[in-house]
Amino acid sequence: MPPAFPADPQLEISTDETAQALEDGSALVVDVREGYEREAGHIAGTRHIELERLASQSDTLPRDRTV
Repeated sequence: MPPAFPADPQLEISTDETAQALEDGSALVVDVREGYEREAGHIAGTRHIELERLASQSDTLPRDRTV
């Protein structure tokens, strides 16, 4: 299955496109904020990995969809 979005670091995704990708499971949004920031509010369906732990947790991210 091709990725939901092209792998382009300059790519901008709208909030509607993000919501659709979360709903249909074609993408995963990773919240890299600190824990206290996430506790203040977050988008349902996102995964939390603090930025400082992202590299060490990269092998837990899906390879079959856009992250």
